[in-house]
Amino acid sequence: MIDRVLNVSLNDLSLGYQLDHAEQAVNKYESLQITSLGDALELFNIRKLLDNGARLNRWSDEEYEQLRTKTKSYNGQVAQYILFLDSDALLAEYDTQEWGYRRSFWEAVDQFKLFDAINEDFVREVVHGKINDLRHILQCKAIVEHYKVVLRDILLHDSQAALLLIDKYIARKDNPIERELYLPANLTMSDKQAIIRGYLDSEDPNINYVRLLCQNKDNPNGLELDVMTRLKAERLASKLNDEIMTDPRTVKVPRNMTVIFSNEENILPVKFKIEDGHPVYTYSVKYINECKGTLLLDNCISMFYWLNQHFLVELISKKCEVDSFEEVLHNLSRTAYPDFDHFCRKNSLAQVQLQGYCGALEKRNTSFEQVLKTFYEDHLSAAYGYPSLPLNFPKEDDSWLNKCRILFPELDAIVKQYNSYVQYDAIDPDVIRLSKPCNMSDGKSLLTNKYCEVPDGQSEIHRILWYMFAPGALLDYVEPFKGKHYGCLLELLLNEQVHYDIYDERKRQNIDYLMEHGIVKKADDGILAIVDNDMSILLQSLWEYHACSYWHYSECGRKHLDNMVEKGWLITSDMLLTTEERRYFSYYMDNSEYTNGFAYRNHYAHGSTPSVDDERTHLNAYLVFLRMLAIIILKMEDDLWCASRALSTSSYDFN
Repeated sequence: MIDRVLNVSLNDLSLGYQLDHAEQAVNKYESLQITSLGDALELFNIRKLLDNGARLNRWSDEEYEQLRTKTKSYNGQVAQYILFLDSDALLAEYDTQEWGYRRSFWEAVDQFKLFDAINEDFVREVVHGKINDLRHILQCKAIVEHYKVVLRDILLHDSQAALLLIDKYIARKDNPIERELYLPANLTMSDKQAIIRGYLDSEDPNINYVRLLCQNKDNPNGLELDVMTRLKAERLASKLNDEIMTDPRTVKVPRNMTVIFSNEENILPVKFKIEDGHPVYTYSVKYINECKGTLLLDNCISMFYWLNQHFLVELISKKCEVDSFEEVLHNLSRTAYPDFDHFCRKNSLAQVQLQGYCGALEKRNTSFEQVLKTFYEDHLSAAYGYPSLPLNFPKEDDSWLNKCRILFPELDAIVKQYNSYVQYDAIDPDVIRLSKPCNMSDGKSLLTNKYCEVPDGQSEIHRILWYMFAPGALLDYVEPFKGKHYGCLLELLLNEQVHYDIYDERKRQNIDYLMEHGIVKKADDGILAIVDNDMSILLQSLWEYHACSYWHYSECGRKHLDNMVEKGWLITSDMLLTTEERRYFSYYMDNSEYTNGFAYRNHYAHGSTPSVDDERTHLNAYLVFLRMLAIIILKMEDDLWCASRALSTSSYDFN
């Protein structure tokens, strides 16, 4: 294939090479006739490149039009050659093609409707035992419709066809140029379920695909799995995992951490170090004992870092914390929360932090529950006039199961009360009783612009953030700074005198884009810099949290955010939690959005409770509920504080 032109996307890094090769091939075919299927498909790929608007920078408009003129007859030649061959000759030539040209063959058949060139036996022969060839066919809508009868039969009798169903309906699509798979219109839901069951019963199912089946979210227009099929997938995934873990060839990498609540004197409130290759967190009990009042809850921020200085939740899954290698290998469905390694580590740490903190508070004859109750009922009232209703906590001697059942409704209840306060400026128990049910993640803010968030699909701000922060942008990797490993352009600009002229033409285009959009400025001497410190802070927040808490910024920072909203880069939110924070709550509390979460609402509010004897499971759930309750209460205080600031700085229209 190295000597053949391949049709690639306009963003493919090999595009320049393919176009260079295409230019040479066009000149070659001026004096040569096509004598093989490979020749015909090369003409097809050349014409596809030009039809898609691909061109080299060095080509003048005249040269480009000459190439288009020379290749004008290519499509006709391709169709004529394929139709000329009989079925046996075509099959023989097809078998000699590499995967890229096999895909091109089916694209040509689909585009030119060359159905007279192939029959059902040809289709059966080329896909027999070749799942990738079947995939190429299913990427061609017209072919699938024309051969739907034989393709349905092939899918029903090939256990590997389940992989295609999983890719179509379940697997996450991270590649924007990945082509859609089409299935025969006569393939019923019962057919799809039979294919899945056949795969689960096959001799060598792949654990990665079985795990994806466990994450399927039923869709009557896609794929639905009955209870027994889902149970079979879960049990098979567990069995295959056990086989891997007991295989002597398996390399196990331990994930250890140590958390110490120390009674030592003269130590910092928080100390972190790496010891024997794993992290060690030390918290001062003496400092905790000295804390009083609101500081006892504020420790969730100052000691445990559950929220940042702008009260944005640190524990969410952040794309910037995901290693690119892990992102490729980690098996996630499109309905799965991105629970990558760093996310799991910091939330496991939060569990241990809270358990240790509860123990430290118990020794001073109080509890974390009492800390929450005092903060919510007394502090919010004294500081902001918030008319909170009493929090209901379980008794100390209740079982962990009963504690979960009592505490879980309180999370929904306090959010419902806050929404009543936002809407009516009061918390009336009768109004709350008559109001619609409310989930804990549905809290409203007093402010119509509590947050400015990055919307899905907004290309400009995503492109800006990519250039500023993504390691793959490589705008920090430039001489003479390559050896300093800054990690992103923002770090480079904040630490070095970076001259515009050190960038080559390709990277300079990206720098120009940032300057045109008011993110980077160039001084008269050519030195580049971020426009101001407020811009760097808010861009960092947009990159990490996909949001900025509007009223935590200076007047200059708020003007930047207003400008971005006006341009359509950002949208405002009047919710108590950011979009990413609501997704984080959903991951733990229900499976309405994600299929790989804990579904605690189902366990403790909808009757599918784990065994009463499973104390560890209930303890972990209770600690999560306490953590979520602490986060919600802290977010409420932040909302009240932001509303006070908004009121003091402007004439503001509240929710």
